Amino acid sequence: MMLIIAFACSRSPIEDGWRSGGLVQVKDLFTSSFVVFEQEEIVLIDAGYDSSAKPLIETIESEGRSISEVSHIFITHGHTDHLNGLEAFPGAEVCALSQEEELIEAGGWSLDIPLSDGERVSIGDSELEVFSVPGHTSGNAVYRINNILIMGDTAQSYKDGTLSPVAEKYAEDPDQAEQSLFEFGQVMSQRSEDIEFLLFSHSGPLNGVDALLSYKPSRQ
Repeated sequence: MMLIIAFACSRSPIEDGWRSGGLVQVKDLFTSSFVVFEQEEIVLIDAGYDSSAKPLIETIESEGRSISEVSHIFITHGHTDHLNGLEAFPGAEVCALSQEEELIEAGGWSLDIPLSDGERVSIGDSELEVFSVPGHTSGNAVYRINNILIMGDTAQSYKDGTLSPVAEKYAEDPDQAEQSLFEFGQVMSQRSEDIEFLLFSHSGPLNGVDALLSYKPSRQ
C-alpha cells in the first residue's frame, strides 16, 4: 500500500521535446527551458543549466533557425539552473520581474528589461503575460504564452495530475510560495477557459488548469 501511494504521488517526468504550436520544452539535465519560435524572432523562457546551452542550440538549429534570432530571454527566477545558458546568447535581452534584478546580478548577469506584474508583451503573433508569484524567490514569475502557463519553479506536477510548490529547501520563503500559488490559482479561476496547458521547469506538463485551481496550501 505504501508503495502504491508513493508511486501515485511521484513527480511527473520532464517531457523533452514536448510541443504546442511554436513552443517547445527543452530538457537540460534536471531542468527545462522553453523555446518560442516566431516567424521573425525566437524567444526563450529561461536559459538552462548548461553554460554552453547545447540542448537549446540543438533545438533551435533542428528547426533550421539560428541562435542569432534569439531576441529576448524571459527569466522565471534567478537561480543558476535557469541562468547559466545566458552566456550562449550575448545578443539577447534579458527580461525578468524587477524584484529579481539583485539575484540575477549576483549570478553575474544584467537585467536589461525589468518587467511588472500584469505586463503584456507582444512576441511576433503571440502574447506574453507576466504574473508575479513570489516565494520560491522574491521575483519569481509565471509567464502566459497564449494558452499556456509556464510555471517555472512556482510548482511541480505529479503523476496523479496534482501539483505543489517545489521542495521547501529550494524556496526563499516556503510559506509565501504556498500562499502565492494558491492566490494565483484564484486569479486564474476567472480565466480557466484561456489556459490549455501548464508547463513546469522540473516536471512534465498538465492539461488544463484543474490542478492549479484545486491546490490548497498545507499550512492553511
